[in-house]
Amino acid sequence: MNKKIILVILVVISSILIIYSIFKKTYAYDYKDYDYTLFYKKDKEELTNDIKNYIGDIDYLIYNNSDFSIYNNLSDNYEFMVNFAIDYISTHKDKYQDKIVLLETFKYTDEHNHNKVTNEYIDIDTIYDITNKYFGIKEFLILNNNINIINKYISLSSNTNNDVDLDIYSIDIEEVGSVVQANIKYTNDSSTNYIYTFRIDNNILKLYNVEVR
Repeated sequence: MNKKIILVILVVISSILIIYSIFKKTYAYDYKDYDYTLFYKKDKEELTNDIKNYIGDIDYLIYNNSDFSIYNNLSDNYEFMVNFAIDYISTHKDKYQDKIVLLETFKYTDEHNHNKVTNEYIDIDTIYDITNKYFGIKEFLILNNNINIINKYISLSSNTNNDVDLDIYSIDIEEVGSVVQANIKYTNDSSTNYIYTFRIDNNILKLYNVEVR
């Protein structure tokens, strides 16, 4: 075979491999892409890694807004879910910038008894989009004391405390029927178990509860 033809073939193959590598890297789960959906996988190692990274992106929002002693299940706590969604939006404002509007100034006290003020609001449907994405629940009655609602726009009354240090130390998952439990320990508190329970809903994992033991 002509050397030029061989060279052309090698160049074409190399180009294909480079393009495939770029495509694969681009569409793989980038944990800074906050639109990611946590799909159920039969491969335990893959599922464990996905859950670890998924929880690692939102656990501080759960920690900041949860009172683990009041509700039997976290998904029954609508107040928590609203606060979670507001903090999620406040943390990722670049993503929601086009949806945020400026309305009347609202003074409030956050979950940590800090006095705050905001004039930023977002439509309630966006709140429901986030609660549905993570917990599979939407269109519930919002009765939070620390928010203001104007014409279906809800104040971004954030509780976020970015100083919380939650670095996952270990994770072990167990699947029981339509439920997946992730037992997680953090480096700053390795003696405490955080049990994250997910429901498998149409091959997608929805966070159902978090227990501390």
